[in-house]
Amino acid sequence: MSSEPVELDLGAADADITDPDAYTRGVPYATFERLRRTDPVSWWDENGANGMHGSGFWAVTTYDDLLQVSRQVETFSSAQGITLEEIAPDDFAARRNMLEYDPPEHTRYRRLVSKPFSRREVYAYENAIRELARTVVEEALSGPDEIDFVERIAKQLPMRMLGRLLGVPDADGPWLVERGDALLGNFDPEFTDHPVGIADTDEFKHIPFRSPAALELYQYAERQAAQRRAHPTDDVITHLLAPTIDGEQLTEREFKNFFVLLVSAGNDTTRYTMAAGMKALVEHPEQMAELRDSIGRDAAVMDRAVEEILRWATVTMHFR
Repeated sequence: MSSEPVELDLGAADADITDPDAYTRGVPYATFERLRRTDPVSWWDENGANGMHGSGFWAVTTYDDLLQVSRQVETFSSAQGITLEEIAPDDFAARRNMLEYDPPEHTRYRRLVSKPFSRREVYAYENAIRELARTVVEEALSGPDEIDFVERIAKQLPMRMLGRLLGVPDADGPWLVERGDALLGNFDPEFTDHPVGIADTDEFKHIPFRSPAALELYQYAERQAAQRRAHPTDDVITHLLAPTIDGEQLTEREFKNFFVLLVSAGNDTTRYTMAAGMKALVEHPEQMAELRDSIGRDAAVMDRAVEEILRWATVTMHFR
């Protein structure tokens, strides 16, 4: 892709980055640019003025500083949770996933789930992903002249590939995505599916976001696990349940939480990155033309485009 800068609508430079409503008007690029330039590590209160209640946080906004924070696990911990939500220790212990551990616990967890995601395994998926991508695009283009890119392509590709990796029926894919979306919607109080009056019961308080969607995903994971134990296959679920050579394996709770993580984070991130990338290309047709012209001629252009879209889209904008 071209190295020439592209003009963006930066918005106001004084947005409240703790306010979810600030992002409904688009990413406050100008605010982040100002923070990187003048206040790269800034303190933000969560005093309830915009509906966000909490103990506050430091916002680290430069690449180099983020690298330092990510590498200094002795100083900066993920083991107290990675979302802005602050929850009771007992609730957190029951709901935590792989992202919410520090070494050595994280090292153990990663070792237990790494086999189906090793470099060798990922390379083995490449041809299947290419073939599925071709099928999804051909299906979308076989219909009307105009299509909804998000619904027909960006949503379909990760949903179908996730189902194949997990070894679940294709017909279950839309339901899994719907439940994953409902679960992630609990970050926003306007879209939460918290069960009114029973969110604090034992049934819900020990599952992610106290969400009925998470409970349904737990139950689905339990059924899939029972099937794999009775009839092992070569899919991701079977590998996750299998003990290592040392006899270690995920606990039932760890397996279910990792399954929920795969279904939610493993789907929406790819979908929205594809959508953001297409939006950027449509808004900058000269970049679209350069990318098209490179196909079959210069693979490096596509490689750079993918990296730039991943950098620019940043669909997950924060972790605590």
